[in-house]
Amino acid sequence: MISRKNCRMCGSKNLKEVLNLGTHSLVNSYLKKNELKKKKELLLPLIISQCLSCGLIQVLKTVNPTEIYSKGKYLYFSRDVPGLNKYYKIYADYVSKNYIKTRNDLCVEIASNDGILLQHLKKKSNILGIDAAPNAVLRALKHKIPTFPSLFNYETANLVVNEYGKAKVVMANQCIAHVDNLIDFMKGVDVLLNNKDGIFIFETGYWGNMVKRTIYEQIYHDHFSYFSVEVWKKFSKKFDLNIFDAEITPAQDNCSIRIFFSRNKKKQTMRLKKILDDEKINKLNSFSSSLRFKKSVQNSWKNLKNCLVDLKKKKKKIVAYGASAKAGTISRCAKIGRELVDFYIDDSPSKQGLYSPIYHVPIISRKEAFKKKIDYILILAVNYADIIMKKEKKFKLNGGKFIIPRGEEIQIL
Repeated sequence: MISRKNCRMCGSKNLKEVLNLGTHSLVNSYLKKNELKKKKELLLPLIISQCLSCGLIQVLKTVNPTEIYSKGKYLYFSRDVPGLNKYYKIYADYVSKNYIKTRNDLCVEIASNDGILLQHLKKKSNILGIDAAPNAVLRALKHKIPTFPSLFNYETANLVVNEYGKAKVVMANQCIAHVDNLIDFMKGVDVLLNNKDGIFIFETGYWGNMVKRTIYEQIYHDHFSYFSVEVWKKFSKKFDLNIFDAEITPAQDNCSIRIFFSRNKKKQTMRLKKILDDEKINKLNSFSSSLRFKKSVQNSWKNLKNCLVDLKKKKKKIVAYGASAKAGTISRCAKIGRELVDFYIDDSPSKQGLYSPIYHVPIISRKEAFKKKIDYILILAVNYADIIMKKEKKFKLNGGKFIIPRGEEIQIL
């Protein structure tokens, strides 16, 4: 493990624990059947703390990124996620229309995964992906998306600039929370970005909506930080970047935020001002706000566990849908094992036939799952609940019901 005693953004040692989620496995630590009894599982503490100087929420004891991304261990592929291609096409069209001026402009995406976003820009600009997971890079190359296999940092940025020159647009989608050394990362962005009119855009989970809606499933070991807009407004100034826009996006069940920075001074948008005002009014970056979040999260765990126990007492068959990182957090915190759910349904072929860590729940395909009797589907990929329910409407028409843990409320539909 990597332990730190100072804040990732401001360097302060004035840190205080917010929420202890217990011991968890690393994301994607699925097991083969022959490993269930032989393999000793690695369980690590998962605790979020807050910097009382700048407000950043962060995990102080983390894992080395190579433990997550190396040797084909990382099993998240963007193209496997329903609805994501359409989402990124809309995003790419917006970037192209507003920030890419010529075919020669370079657009770089950090943590580009299998190239799902860049594919929509390759006819409009020069493109380059950077990703640390070799299996994701191979998938990107298979789709003819040029991708450099590396973690992004200051050193990587210099290598890219030497070969490709400066970038007009740099994007980092759902990855900046995975960065331990934020200062080195941003030094890399500073080097890579066009000095005159470069645009830096990142998208990440939004602490503001996590607090408002008691969303704790985004907390896991490779999410090192949880951001408000205010903390980025202060931090970005160190790197000659001006925040000018922000929007809450539909990703992660409307709990994701996209933040825009420019080299030159751009007028701040009304939607950015509205978000900053809302954070100030609700005292989002205060420790008291974080403690309210803690209480709500603990109630959520208890309510979900009680709901499932009550249904099992009535002899109902429950299965879980979505063997994702978020599912791992929810199931561990609420202690949902094989006594409560019979199996996971997951569309990703790379996960099918494996078993979940800790509780060893089997993961099977939809085709196999719906040959069995199911009374309730517990949707643990909560951010895709609407898509899943639409996809499985036949199950509902046949009398099945969905369980969706949304904050403290456990919905049964």
